[in-house]
Amino acid sequence: MTDRPALCLTFDDNFVDSWHDTLDLFDKYDARATFFLCWPERISAPQLRKLQEIEARGHEIGFHTREHVRLPKYLLSHTLEDYLDDQIDRGLDAMADLGFHPKSFSFPYFRFRPKLIAPLLERFEILRLEGPYDQFHDSLSARYGSRTVNTYCFTDKTGMGLSNSYFADRFEWLQQEGGAAVTCGHFIGTEGNKFPKMRCSPDDLEGILALARAYNFDFVTMSELSQSRPATVVRPAEQPAPMAAWEAA
Repeated sequence: MTDRPALCLTFDDNFVDSWHDTLDLFDKYDARATFFLCWPERISAPQLRKLQEIEARGHEIGFHTREHVRLPKYLLSHTLEDYLDDQIDRGLDAMADLGFHPKSFSFPYFRFRPKLIAPLLERFEILRLEGPYDQFHDSLSARYGSRTVNTYCFTDKTGMGLSNSYFADRFEWLQQEGGAAVTCGHFIGTEGNKFPKMRCSPDDLEGILALARAYNFDFVTMSELSQSRPATVVRPAEQPAPMAAWEAA
């Protein structure tokens, strides 16, 4: 077990087919991710088989609410208790019907209420709260023992037009400071998603994975961030990452 900086890749929503299509790419870089699923009651039998394979190949299936509601709008006509009952517990029942028992949760649109944290931590081991900020330096998470984390950066490189330097700057800071960085993405592919900003092409994702591997980051799942620090940790020597990783991918 090493104590090198870690990258926690997360992908939101219900893009099961695109996630499954990318499994070989994740394997190429020995990368594991967490896929936060919403709308579990809409999962078809073929998609269920794909989710099962995603999990079997070392990735984590997290939970992203039952219906991906906008929390501020939802609370105009509902209570926090309604949210827990309708969007969390009913959704978890649907996840269980699919054979999944998520350990991690992320709020849609990065919108949450502090009063929800305690009851959600009774249901999950770890929560992803706020979204990425331009001032990213305070958004790193602890490598071990986290119960709540914020998002460090997006991986929707293609749709958002994110530059190579966007990732180089953030990965360099992670290398310098240590700990863990939680990312957020959505659809992986070039077509088939009606939300054009919420996408990363396989080529762009490979560039991100190659750069992370050049920095010698560990890839971890969300629930692994909540685990206790192991008794014995081997600290690897620091290795500067070549920007040529983008061209080599």
